[in-house]
Amino acid sequence: ALSINTGLRKWAQRMGAADPRISKPIVHGETLYVASGSNLMNFRRNNGQVRWNIPFPNTIVAPPVVDENGIAYVVTGDRAIYALDPRGRPVWK
Repeated sequence: ALSINTGLRKWAQRMGAADPRISKPIVHGETLYVASGSNLMNFRRNNGQVRWNIPFPNTIVAPPVVDENGIAYVVTGDRAIYALDPRGRPVWK
């Protein structure tokens, strides 16, 4: 994460190999979501602390989407859609 004012790095996190078309960061409030391979990662936006990292049985094939309630949705290669609450708990598949 870079500072908008200075351009200096605020924090960094190492991730596995990621497809840049899928790994677009999604910001919702103070949370940052990033899909990487078959994992959905959730970070604190201000300091990069990992809140949770959820593995899925197949590769995530589209950037995650987050609704106004903080529910994150991911689509995997087996055409399944998963919904996760802000704490990373499954809501439905």
